[in-house]
Amino acid sequence: MEFRKLKQEEHGWTRALYEEAFPEDGRAFTDYYYQWKTRDNVIFAALEEEKICGMVHLNPVTMWMDGKLQELHYIVAVATRKEYRHQGIMRRLLNLAEKYMKEREEDFTFLMPASEAIYKPFGYRFFCCQRQGVIRGRKSEKAVCRCRPVREDEYQELSSFVNGLLRENGMVFVWRDREYYMRMAREQQCQGGNVWGVYAGERLLGTFCTERPGEDAGIQIRELLCPREEVREVREALENFVSDQGKCRVRGCPLYFPLEEERQKPLYMGKRPGSGDAKQAFRQEEWFVNEVV
Repeated sequence: MEFRKLKQEEHGWTRALYEEAFPEDGRAFTDYYYQWKTRDNVIFAALEEEKICGMVHLNPVTMWMDGKLQELHYIVAVATRKEYRHQGIMRRLLNLAEKYMKEREEDFTFLMPASEAIYKPFGYRFFCCQRQGVIRGRKSEKAVCRCRPVREDEYQELSSFVNGLLRENGMVFVWRDREYYMRMAREQQCQGGNVWGVYAGERLLGTFCTERPGEDAGIQIRELLCPREEVREVREALENFVSDQGKCRVRGCPLYFPLEEERQKPLYMGKRPGSGDAKQAFRQEEWFVNEVV
């Protein structure tokens, strides 16, 4: 069996294993992933001729960490074909992936685990939580703000708004640009959602993304952001927005935004690439990485 980094034109070979390992993602999301994400990511694979037996994807991400921008990779789509499991394939692929990141002098990597027990033996530890909760719908004809999808020609303005807000609040976060929101919009649209803004006239007060996890499920909100001084207006607009479904689940928003049924969910595990321990590379600050794919 051969273990190596795939060439760009070979990335499509991994789709069959992706569909086998992650059937819950569905056709629309998998189409999005292989159109948008595999064109600039790195994939390490275990192969028998052209048959993919195992894989680890490294997706590039720009993070604002410790007061500066850093180019990192996060780990996703870790999978081994059923008939090849328990043969050390995952360990060898993770070692190759971490070696690649270490050679690039990347200080940190992270992943969203299916189970903590899978990655703990490799030195990964939880380092951040996602704030989750509920917003209850309430119809108000007096609401001064409205929610609408952000247009493509507004993505640059949106990214500047969000980067400034997160940096001002001292968070560690994924740096936004126009391409980020192009991808985010495609990701949300294939899950029945979109990228939204909260506007007072044409003035942007806040933003959030939506998705509908199933045909019979209500809309869910993620990446809810607004300045502290605009919380009341943004919350009122969101209550209007979800008024037809009683309440709406929220995944990811700052501590100062009020939620009901609040909880902190451990989200990502991380480590220094090539390290055997879980020593963290950065200070314990508030993280706003949410669910990058």
